[in-house]
Amino acid sequence: MPNMTFQEAKITHTFEVNLIVNLNLNAMKTIIKVSLVVLGLLVSYSGHSDSINDSITATGSRSFRLTLEDEAMNVHIRLKDRYGVILYQEYIPGPVSYDRIYNVSSLPTGQYLLELEYPTRHQELPVEIRANQVILDQSRMEEYFKPVVRQKGDKVSVNLLNTKRGPLRILVYDHQTSELLSEQMLKGDLLMGKQFDFSQAGPGEYLISMLYHGKQYSQTITIDE
Repeated sequence: MPNMTFQEAKITHTFEVNLIVNLNLNAMKTIIKVSLVVLGLLVSYSGHSDSINDSITATGSRSFRLTLEDEAMNVHIRLKDRYGVILYQEYIPGPVSYDRIYNVSSLPTGQYLLELEYPTRHQELPVEIRANQVILDQSRMEEYFKPVVRQKGDKVSVNLLNTKRGPLRILVYDHQTSELLSEQMLKGDLLMGKQFDFSQAGPGEYLISMLYHGKQYSQTITIDE
């Protein structure tokens, strides 16, 4: 049987988003500042910290500025329409200080979503494009963490700092046969975790799929002989 794979559907539209590189990092100071002191609550997230000095600022007529400071790295930037269709996306491998102005004058008026995906967390900010301006409402920004998979020998743990207080569904597959070996549902707690013992499963590759807050994450692990 074919290997189990999970793919994110990606749909793009043919329109231009004009990017103006602005080298003046001192202008247009932060409207949105995120201070994630809760990161220290979960030991499993130590060593996975992302840049948190981010700024998203309306800059004038139908444009906004995105600044990622402190040498941000491994950041996916996506602009989606109200239906979740990805209109623009960019990946920043980093480390780099990122500062750009996005001109969205080619888009129709309406509601959009700007998504920043870091290695351990997501930021989502609603963007309203009006006839002559862009509206960014700081109070509507959502931020949440991703599940983290850690392996030590034949023991594998999945941990989540559950700031959204939503359920986490964990599925474990044999990567070669696609057989579902385990399904777990964790609910409610701020700090959630599950450990899996692969000592009796035998050597090989296994796929851990995690469903949380409407998104799917997956990671392949290898158990040696």
